[in-house]
Amino acid sequence: MVTNCTPQQCYDDAAGIFKGLVIAGIWGCFDEFNRIKLEVLSVIATQVQMIKAAKIAQVAEMVFPDRQMSLIKFNPTVGYFITMNPG
Repeated sequence: MVTNCTPQQCYDDAAGIFKGLVIAGIWGCFDEFNRIKLEVLSVIATQVQMIKAAKIAQVAEMVFPDRQMSLIKFNPTVGYFITMNPG
């Protein structure tokens, strides 16, 4: 799944996308990631780190860092890719 990032991107949007990727175990690409505002990127970085830690720990479930801190099933085939376009 490809997501075209914009300056209007918020961390709640990213959380929804990441949760879908994790539950379904699909790969996602975040295109033009550099367009996201810095204060939003810091929250998204936490989301990415939690997914990475869950993959390393090979867990069956994880608590996802969103407003509800929900427990979700973790599908280890999940992957995410980030592209940046300078300028």
